Amino acid sequence: MYADAVPPVAAFECPACHRHLTGDITQPLCPDCSAPLLVRYHAAAFAGAAKPAAAAPPSIARYAQLLPDSAPLTLPTGWTPLLPSRRHPHLLVKNEAANPASSFHARGISVAVAVALHSGHRRIVAAAAGDEAVALAVYASAAGLQAHLIMPRADTSGYSEALACGATLTLLDDTPAACTRHAAEDARRDRSLSFPLLDPFRIEGAKTLGLEIVEQLGWRYPQAIFCPLDDAILIGLWKAFHELEELGWVAGHRPKIIAIRTTVSAPQHADFLLREIIHPSGGRIMDLPDNAWQASLLDWARHEGILLCPHGAAAAAAWQQAREESLLTGNAPAVLIQPASGIRHLGVIAETMGLAAPAAKIYPQRTPVGGIITPQ
Repeated sequence: MYADAVPPVAAFECPACHRHLTGDITQPLCPDCSAPLLVRYHAAAFAGAAKPAAAAPPSIARYAQLLPDSAPLTLPTGWTPLLPSRRHPHLLVKNEAANPASSFHARGISVAVAVALHSGHRRIVAAAAGDEAVALAVYASAAGLQAHLIMPRADTSGYSEALACGATLTLLDDTPAACTRHAAEDARRDRSLSFPLLDPFRIEGAKTLGLEIVEQLGWRYPQAIFCPLDDAILIGLWKAFHELEELGWVAGHRPKIIAIRTTVSAPQHADFLLREIIHPSGGRIMDLPDNAWQASLLDWARHEGILLCPHGAAAAAAWQQAREESLLTGNAPAVLIQPASGIRHLGVIAETMGLAAPAAKIYPQRTPVGGIITPQ
């Protein structure tokens, strides 16, 4: 997939069974246990990395020593704000809506697209919808690559934005899994790059979320992170913390990971996430009914001036529940992940509020008379 493209990469490792694969890989999962493969760097180059200087760029480029060599892109990504709550001391919101394409997906896709460009690819194919589809189209455009996206007809969110960025789209009357198979077949037919959700280099971009949170807190861990039950976010955080500890850039206990499961959460590797990430942190999965995040979304919009997306609102509702259950102690901060812009989910928000499109008001016709507009 990326043979000889990134000199610092020593191997791809399975974090579950610890199998190592070198050179080219044909799919992003371990052939033995199906866990996501991770990038491992040459030890000497990795150990020599230094903390970002004060003058480092305010983007994921500040962590270039911990990322693969790749062609630079024109869209600065990352270094999103950590916003303090107006009402709740020691509660911070990591606002991923500030990324290009307005979502967390910008991180992983920016790195993977840059590596694809570095590797000489000119076309990428992916099964994607929603925020992910928009980010793929945006970064492919920035890199001068052609993006072909395959969407299930049941979920065409992001369709118009992706088209506007020059992507070509195919709608299928089929499941997301079937769309993924079609994308892989399309890529094989014309030797394009198949772009899976858990591509190892997308995880590399995703880990910058964890690196940033720790740096923005003065190289300290928060006591807890509340985030969606999402493979890319959780594996990225876990890899970031592992590497920060290897380098000696952070001290203390890793944060509790509270992953929120809603009706739209669909992790592909739930067993791995629980066994390796959530339970060892002292965290857990919280199941929330829809009305919990809906109430939280309206509460934060009205009292904090932050329009959370549904997943961000679910994180806020989970934080409230954790506080009521005394899962948080002391004054160490907790962080809510706001993974995307609420503006990209206005349809869901309107439905949450029970709003229908307002009826058009009919005004009397007017005609100009002597430079004055008067009713007819």
